[in-house]
Amino acid sequence: MQSCWKPEPKERPSATECLKTLRWIPKAIPTTKGGEGSKLRSVVLLEQIGEMHRLQNRHEEASKFYEEALSIARSTKDQSTVADLLVLSAQNQLVQFNFAEAESPLTEGLTIYKNIGMDRGRADALRVLGEVQRKQRKHVEAEASFTDALAIYRRIGHDQGQATTLRGLGDIQKAQSKNVEAESTFMQALIIYESVGDKLGRANALRGLGDVRQARSKYVQAETAYTQALAIFESIGNDRGRVNAAIGLSQLRFRQARYTEAKALIDTTAGISGRLDYRWGINTSKILLKQILEAERRSVEP
Repeated sequence: MQSCWKPEPKERPSATECLKTLRWIPKAIPTTKGGEGSKLRSVVLLEQIGEMHRLQNRHEEASKFYEEALSIARSTKDQSTVADLLVLSAQNQLVQFNFAEAESPLTEGLTIYKNIGMDRGRADALRVLGEVQRKQRKHVEAEASFTDALAIYRRIGHDQGQATTLRGLGDIQKAQSKNVEAESTFMQALIIYESVGDKLGRANALRGLGDVRQARSKYVQAETAYTQALAIFESIGNDRGRVNAAIGLSQLRFRQARYTEAKALIDTTAGISGRLDYRWGINTSKILLKQILEAERRSVEP
């Protein structure tokens, strides 16, 4: 943040970068007063600092602040905040692939939300639990968690929750080769994302549509979905999403024997995957490129 105040313009970040930095600063104001009010304010601040670290992929630091906030919330018997922090902690564990550590707080959080009648919190916890189960390939359990979460979101009219849950459900259906159901589910998510103006959500839904349409040999529609997803990922600067969509489109063009176009997409994304150290992108690109080169060689043999 200090660099934004440097007097020499060449040494200062752009105004956009400075605004991005400001968004990470927690909004809660610390207080030096004692009592329950002080503890509650401290919990809010600690939670926001934890979120700041989590969103910047500093997961160990985030865990420390969540744990400290959770300790205070338990001591003040603030059940809703305890449950909120348990879900945040689980999300932090999920992105680190610590699935067992993520399930335990979610189970406790779900029990609390149910006991105090907080439907929104319960739906959020079920959705995150579905993601944890999906990552572990527990498809039946994940589908049940997503379905329960979706029912609650629909009942309370929470559009963003519905869209995010539908996308997770579509991923589960796709993993089980339920491609007809998955296409319908991704379309429902896409419509909601468009209505709420969520560009990232829209791009992810389009990429899912591209995958299932490719699996159903609906190549023209798949190409349209991938191309739209790729354009959105590029416009919002989401490099990992860009790699995912480009690999899907490259796989499609490989299937269509459009080898030159398929290779060009792999070449474009290889550098991005390397810079991000995105192992899935790196490994998948290598395998796909080998397949493309082999097919191309066979196609010109006499």
